[in-house]
Amino acid sequence: MAWDRRRRRITASAGEPDSRQEDGRLTLLLTEFGGRITHLVTDDQVVALADGTLPRSLCGRTFIPAALVAPFGATCHACSACARPP
Repeated sequence: MAWDRRRRRITASAGEPDSRQEDGRLTLLLTEFGGRITHLVTDDQVVALADGTLPRSLCGRTFIPAALVAPFGATCHACSACARPP
């Protein structure tokens, strides 16, 4: 995934996972605190952040997210493998 400056949104590159899972949940990118790895998480996990719950990524890792303005790190290979193929 990459930031498209012209369209002002994140766009999927060729071969990257679709942003929706089979059950219709939206998949979002969250960078792990420290900025090294970016995980794919479902929208319900982002909502759980409001309750103080740490998000669980598609690969199963629970992590402390960085600020939403933090730059993306390398995409987690395990999350990419768990995502629905395009």
